[in-house]
Amino acid sequence: MTWLRMLVGLLCAALTLPAAHAGPSSNPSFDCRKAATPVEKLICSDPTLGDLDRKMAERFARALESAQPSSRGAIIKDQLRWLQDRASGCGLDPAQRAFHALGAPAPVDCLRKMYEQWAEFRLGQMTVAVRSGPKIPFEAKRQPFLPRLLVSHDTPLCDVFLSALRKDFLAQHRDGDSLFKEPPMAVGHWVAWPSEHGPQSFGTRIDVAEMDLDRNGKKQLLVHVAQPFNWRHNSYSLMVSLKTATDGLANEIIALEKVPSLEQQTASLRIVAPPDFPSLWNWGAFDGEKSPFRVLLFQGAAYLYTFADGVMGGGGAPAGTANLRRIRADGSLDLRCQASVVPRAGALPPPSWLFQAGQPDTVSVPAEVVEWMKVIRGIQGTEGRWAGSMHALNSLIILSTYTWHDALVRPWDSGGPSYWPSPVALRSWIAQWGFDSLSRFRLARDFESGERAALAALARYYEHSFGVSNGKDAASAAVDNILAASFVVRGTRGPDRDFSESTIEKEADAVRRQVDDVVKGRSTDAPGRDVFRSALLIGVSPTAVEAFIKAGTTLGGETKFGSLGLEPMLFFALDHPDEVRALLDGGADINEGNAFGKTALMYAAHYDLADTVTLLLGRGADVTKRTNAQNAAETLIQFDSRTALMYAAENASERVIRALIEAGSDTCAVDTGNRDVWSYVQRSRRLSNDDRARVALLIAQQLCTARELGDQAR
Repeated sequence: MTWLRMLVGLLCAALTLPAAHAGPSSNPSFDCRKAATPVEKLICSDPTLGDLDRKMAERFARALESAQPSSRGAIIKDQLRWLQDRASGCGLDPAQRAFHALGAPAPVDCLRKMYEQWAEFRLGQMTVAVRSGPKIPFEAKRQPFLPRLLVSHDTPLCDVFLSALRKDFLAQHRDGDSLFKEPPMAVGHWVAWPSEHGPQSFGTRIDVAEMDLDRNGKKQLLVHVAQPFNWRHNSYSLMVSLKTATDGLANEIIALEKVPSLEQQTASLRIVAPPDFPSLWNWGAFDGEKSPFRVLLFQGAAYLYTFADGVMGGGGAPAGTANLRRIRADGSLDLRCQASVVPRAGALPPPSWLFQAGQPDTVSVPAEVVEWMKVIRGIQGTEGRWAGSMHALNSLIILSTYTWHDALVRPWDSGGPSYWPSPVALRSWIAQWGFDSLSRFRLARDFESGERAALAALARYYEHSFGVSNGKDAASAAVDNILAASFVVRGTRGPDRDFSESTIEKEADAVRRQVDDVVKGRSTDAPGRDVFRSALLIGVSPTAVEAFIKAGTTLGGETKFGSLGLEPMLFFALDHPDEVRALLDGGADINEGNAFGKTALMYAAHYDLADTVTLLLGRGADVTKRTNAQNAAETLIQFDSRTALMYAAENASERVIRALIEAGSDTCAVDTGNRDVWSYVQRSRRLSNDDRARVALLIAQQLCTARELGDQAR
């Protein structure tokens, strides 16, 4: 293990050199005759520090020798960080002499405490076995994107900034989420907050540095504050004090927290709050385990680095940008450099409530992949108007959006979620879930066909854009990641071999066998509603429908207060007019609604099923029916009292809209949101401009004297 001892020696400044080379008053792990840094000189001047340094180096050497080979790189890297923390945390870093923590112990006491805490807070973390991530089955040989400048108001700084960003991108682009969340270190000196890098402590911690932020001869204090937020997190803020005296500074900070958020200042204290910075309070705090404030010292000025996420973005800054803002004496920030560092994934479908801050660089991705992701978004669903709150579904949608983004612009990142459900189990679950209703069946069917198209398109995209040699393997891994991150379903975690694979077609084959038993009288038990609705969804003959009706299968729905219950059988047949006709002939109620009053005619209009709409109207379907969700709170419907014409106006073709109007639909009706039929027409993505013009003429034929809610809507 000689090579390992030599490496440890380099890390700890000649660890294995004999103690005789140390100074007369100290016995550290290195040669005091070669001590050059303030830290080394202080250690050599203090016997206690020398003893602590030697013992730490010996323990580190033993820990490194006994560690797994796969863990040694991470252990060495962490120890190097600690060696740097040793200087910056105790005010001994020559590059930031002005920075110190208020109330911090003298440097010698600070170092003693850091050495004493090393074994407790660092050694145990360093020696934890490093888990090996999933193997990446492909290599991206080229990048269709490199960081580029969007804003450059300081040429020397921005050129260095861009060069460092590109260097990091090429060296670290496979590091997953870590890329660009930390600034490019090659630009210059990044401040290491003494209270964060020094000895472990609790309570409020304040770092200060006297600086001339405007470089006009007037001094201010740059103030960094860390406060306990809860049992595991801290909150952080960055401020500028117009006074250089630190007496009473802690009390001023407390007073600032009580100032109304719109003011964000006191007589001498100013908040530094970048617009794209994540915050819990308007005065600039952030909840986390590590300070998010990355401050660069460059040619006598101070700059704040922020990163606007490539998926979410951040208020005021385009998504996927790295930003340098100069900190001014009044606490304001002046954007000097902005670089696009993470490309956007074309038309990647975000959650409907997600704020999008812009797309500075867009990677053109296959339309087939985007359409498949839209289907997944439909299966994920929504939690109504509060989907943006702290609901589990909200978190799931956010996490899956990140995974989708990575699949399209970072195909080398195949990490996947930590819980890693089986993709085989999830596909089977979606296939079975699809037989619960017509809307789900359509989504599940589109999911399966869309996945096949997405896989082929994604493989071609990887090969063409990234130079991936085995595009099929890359696409398969990416699609599995997307599935695993998009759904959380009980009982789907485990190896793929533990689950049987199911598809819509496999489920349909089983249903067809059961239908054949019913038709041919081989079934001794009365056919259940589940079999009948599944049969209607996949499509069966009128003879089969008649056999189920003859066997006594219930045709009506089951509505319960506060519950959706089972929908009428007619709803499951809407894709197949022959089935609809057979059900009506067998006694199905054409105007029966579900728990919130939506009828078969409304569903057919919603899905633009022109032949079915014509059939239902010919059989006397009531066009005046409205939805009524007061007894079905589970639906979380925001706008109620909708008619079939409203559903058609937003989702169907001109043919369906015309048929409903000619059948006597009320073109003057409004819903509970006071939206009329024309409002729905304007929301339609199905109608062309010419279609809208013709529909407008149809609506205008009925004069509306007042836009008021009817009795039911009120």
